[in-house]
Amino acid sequence: MSLYDRAVDLQLTIEATQSADASADLLARATRLVTDLATTSAYLEAATKFRTSVGATDMPPVDTKAVSQAIGAFRGGLSRHGANAFQHQPASTLVDVAREQKRKVTRWVTGHWKSLFANYDSLIERVSPGQLIGNSTHRVTAQARASTLRSVRGLDPVSDAAEIGTKLRAGPDVQSWVDSARAIGADLHAALQALDAERAALTPEVEHALSAAASDEGLGLSDVTAELLAALRAAGVDEHLVVRRR
Repeated sequence: MSLYDRAVDLQLTIEATQSADASADLLARATRLVTDLATTSAYLEAATKFRTSVGATDMPPVDTKAVSQAIGAFRGGLSRHGANAFQHQPASTLVDVAREQKRKVTRWVTGHWKSLFANYDSLIERVSPGQLIGNSTHRVTAQARASTLRSVRGLDPVSDAAEIGTKLRAGPDVQSWVDSARAIGADLHAALQALDAERAALTPEVEHALSAAASDEGLGLSDVTAELLAALRAAGVDEHLVVRRR
């Protein structure tokens, strides 16, 4: 083969490779656009169902004008440039608009979801490390129920539906989640009430010692007299105290 033939062969090979690369890039761009639009569309549809389930009176904040303009521009590109339109700016703009709508609607959905837990917020905040005093069974119950509600409250009822159902041990629908959360909230309230009753029955000396032990400074070992230790044991709260080196 002459040098000229080799050059022609190499040129043809390069052109074929470039054409294949361009086709692959075009396919990748088209796939990303279709995937993004499908994801957004599915989320918006689920958000509409969520709105009905929770009885929300306001609509998810979709900017229909921006969406219509973006779709119109992309369709115009398709009619003029065919598949190459996936490589042009209107395609990128359409993806950006779709993502922005999903972001806004996600914020709307999670805001309404969190509002369903408003009645439990004060109960959840009461359950913090070192602040619960009383029967260990009641403390464990309160901590477990508060942890579940706190965890579920921070999820997205559309994207995290399966996880919410698992954590609440409920069905796949929003109403079953709400019912389960209500039952868990009732358990938390009852456990905290039991702990409050136990704390109210403590002597001032014991309550002061437990409060000091829960503070940043702690309860000094020298402050634990034989009388105080006996009072703690009599109240059944001596197990709450441990010795740590400062």
